[in-house]
Amino acid sequence: GHLPRWARSAFDVVARPKLGPVGRAAARAFSQTYGRLVADACGPDARPPAFYADSYRQAAASAAAQSKLLLIYLHSALHEDAAAFCRDALATPDVERFCRSRFVLWGADVESADGHALADALRATRFPFLALVVCRPDGEEVLERLCGAPCDAGEILRVLGDALESRRDALERLRRAQQRRRDAQRLRTEQDRDYEEGLERDRQRDAE
Repeated sequence: GHLPRWARSAFDVVARPKLGPVGRAAARAFSQTYGRLVADACGPDARPPAFYADSYRQAAASAAAQSKLLLIYLHSALHEDAAAFCRDALATPDVERFCRSRFVLWGADVESADGHALADALRATRFPFLALVVCRPDGEEVLERLCGAPCDAGEILRVLGDALESRRDALERLRRAQQRRRDAQRLRTEQDRDYEEGLERDRQRDAE
């Protein structure tokens, strides 16, 4: 059968969007709005996924440092499915657990200037919108785009799981490259420390 309309754009690959510095104000405002929306809909004990409340660039750097993917959610309060998507998909325990272990989440409202700029860069034509992004030192690459994502937790988990599985080898190469960079940085730090300690010993000998 045909893929549902929302899924037809879910498997587009978009190479490294040229994004400007998206500020932390939009992320923090959305994080607060999202928390209130979920609390009103699900009660104060709900545990929705925590969104990274800082700039897009900081979120991308955090994802790279943790060898995680960046999951972007662009929220349009004017869209009829926005509240249902937050309540019935993102805020469910299964989605929360899945996202917490695999992604850094970053969100913004498209009514904000920063959110609107990012929506243009990511070609977000329909809402709810999700983008799965791999973050590298030389930039970001959008692996999956879900335009008009479904308000169903099981379907969201299936699509995200399929995306991770289909790119498992590429993600493993990325993790190995990141580990090599961390090892090289640790080695440089140790060498610098050994050098400074050697200088200090030389100074002490000269002073005797």
